[in-house]
Amino acid sequence: MKTRILFVVAAGIFGIFWQSASWAEGNAIEAEAPMDEVQAAYDEIRSGQLYEAAIRLITVMRDMPADTAAQAHEYLEPAYLLALTAAFLLDWPDRIEILNTVVDIDRYEADKLGIAGARVGLGLTGAQQQAMVDELKSLTHSPSRSVAAGALFLLSSPHFFKYYDHRKEMITRLFNEHPESSFGRYAARLNIYHNISVGRKSGLGQVSLLRDTPYSLEGEDSEARGGDDGQTLCIQRKAAIQQYMEQADPVLASSLMSMTCFTFGEITPDVILSWTMRLSTTDDADERCHLLNMLRYFSNDSETREVLEPVTRHLAERGDVTSRAFSYALLLRWAQSDDDATGIYQWTHAIIAMDRLAGAPEESLYESHYKLALDGAEHLENMGNVADAVQLYAMMAEKYPNSLVASECQARITILEDSRP
Repeated sequence: MKTRILFVVAAGIFGIFWQSASWAEGNAIEAEAPMDEVQAAYDEIRSGQLYEAAIRLITVMRDMPADTAAQAHEYLEPAYLLALTAAFLLDWPDRIEILNTVVDIDRYEADKLGIAGARVGLGLTGAQQQAMVDELKSLTHSPSRSVAAGALFLLSSPHFFKYYDHRKEMITRLFNEHPESSFGRYAARLNIYHNISVGRKSGLGQVSLLRDTPYSLEGEDSEARGGDDGQTLCIQRKAAIQQYMEQADPVLASSLMSMTCFTFGEITPDVILSWTMRLSTTDDADERCHLLNMLRYFSNDSETREVLEPVTRHLAERGDVTSRAFSYALLLRWAQSDDDATGIYQWTHAIIAMDRLAGAPEESLYESHYKLALDGAEHLENMGNVADAVQLYAMMAEKYPNSLVASECQARITILEDSRP
């Protein structure tokens, strides 16, 4: 059982690593070099040749240049597709065969990172957990610059290492040791999104948005100081922080420029409105996705939804692929919260109907869309909208033939049709 889990998580870690590189350099633009092979793999997936697709995608990913991390964005789609195929589409015998006969950690640095990173998701504790961290830290010195940068990015993740104090160090090393890749810029953003989430859940306005990032100056990783002395200190430090941020990540700097202490409490209704207005006007795909990633933490507030929903609907109709993917997800969640059967069907249908996807630094859109589609169909099923649920399950089965999800969807269809009066 541990071997099975290891392979599934390994596929996910491949996706986490490569998606970070991809977004950092490509800003949601489709990959350049391996597109013929990726298209071939995608066609194989859509025709039910899952094993062949997985082998092809592993081969593509191993071609990542070792002397630079600058071209990692070309490997976004193969990583996402491999993670989706290995974790959700392939049956167990094929998964195990690939792990045992294809993955080669003695020969390929990329495979070594994938397996080492997989152990992050196994729930290790104590000495085993520390050994896993030490193994990843050793890979930050890999002869492959792409692997070294990937290990640093993984160690900087607030998802896997939110209780560790090494994240700021890892991101700083990304800035300093791999300036060509932009890994550091997006690793810092992910930690800022995490800090927004912490502030949102805790309700504490003094939560520092810059905690565990290189933008926080010495002594600033603790909660922001209050009172007049704290405000004076913030003003004194803002110029230095803003200058550093503008050089490293102009998009982030622009979104936070109105703040003085860079705390959660400074995300006021006016700031949220300014983010929404900017989302409605910018033509930059990277900026759109950054703003969406911040705004989603406030999307269930009635005031925010009132101004954000029209913008999101516009992006769903006319945005680039990644903006539409994020927008469909947000619109589906709103429809589900309203128990709006028409909206749930509309946006789940739109999600399933999407073709090849680009990505974002914090998630694989292939995987998140897969889960959203099933969730939308199940929601309709639970509401008693059997016909619509059956149609969505049928779409998923048709999209991924000969797969585990196709079998699961066909089983659901059979149960629903047999239960009809």
